[in-house]
Amino acid sequence: MLLSKQSLVRARAASPGTLFTQTDDAERVREFANEPLKLRGFRRCVAVAQPQRLAGVLVILLSYNCKEDSLECLASIAKQTYPNLNLLVIDNASTDGAPAAISAAYPGVALISLAENRGWAGGNNLGVKIALEGGFDFVLLLNHDTILNEDTVAVLVQKASSLGPCLLHPAIYYHDHSEGAQLDPSIGHGAIAGSRDALDLFELDFAYGACLMVHTELFRRVGLFDERFFLQLEETDFFLRAKKAGFHSFCFTGTRIYHKESRGFGGRRTPLKTYYIARNMLLILEKHYRGPRSILSQLKEVYWSLAHLSLKGDVSARWWSFLLWLVSRDTFAAAARLGMRDYLLRRFGRISNSAAQRLATEIG
Repeated sequence: MLLSKQSLVRARAASPGTLFTQTDDAERVREFANEPLKLRGFRRCVAVAQPQRLAGVLVILLSYNCKEDSLECLASIAKQTYPNLNLLVIDNASTDGAPAAISAAYPGVALISLAENRGWAGGNNLGVKIALEGGFDFVLLLNHDTILNEDTVAVLVQKASSLGPCLLHPAIYYHDHSEGAQLDPSIGHGAIAGSRDALDLFELDFAYGACLMVHTELFRRVGLFDERFFLQLEETDFFLRAKKAGFHSFCFTGTRIYHKESRGFGGRRTPLKTYYIARNMLLILEKHYRGPRSILSQLKEVYWSLAHLSLKGDVSARWWSFLLWLVSRDTFAAAARLGMRDYLLRRFGRISNSAAQRLATEIG
């Protein structure tokens, strides 16, 4: 089940009161790649002789506040049927007692409590480094507001192994079942670049970080996540780099997960989320697009995304309406302007205290 005794990489659980800074990373990578890991408190631990070597999988669960969501996600991980599965929880400086709650519920879990919030990119990069040092075959990047079916990891590993190095997603449905699918190309939810299998495998022209299985070879070839993004679109940047290197992104609808979405932001539409999207879409444009047509296409994408987030979904609004909104006193417009300003000033990573205070002032 959750951890076989023959697992390739083992890690030592840390006290929830131990905070690790970025200068500790090299030591943490060595320690968590070489020390024994015990996952006491999980339903069971399988140590069954296998006829052949099973691919080693490291689930990297990124936690930030919302401790009840993290515990519910961990409960679903504990039920996984895949034998050669390891788990690493990385907490991004939660302030709601999440590390202590996780350690209390699962006393032996491998947990790194960061002293500062490094965002989706920085937190996951630490886990990926541990996976690379330890020799895992796959990493499964998982947001804390997701819930897996019991066969999710096993099904994804089987499909990913048959495809070769790639980015692989399950079908993703909203946790509120009345909202339906968030990503399921088989019923038209999710942009489809092409179909590899008529029944359940679809090639995508993007990547989505809520639940993403990646062969570690991609990280060796493409590199880690760009931490300038901090939050939002870092997986888009990684996908575009992987695509240029000849790798593909797929959705396999033979298994699904459930996603509560944007709990760490406080909701799907927030000024902070608008700030990061506005700033980071311009960084995507800078890094990956050249030529008038390509740039125009991406500017339209910037407009569409901001309109979707901030104009109440009215993506049919004309450009002049969008520009009038952008210079208005609307809270989301203020967030978008701050994001664009910080892009021009080359201020990346986590939003600065001054920008956050300015956003809070304009909101007030």
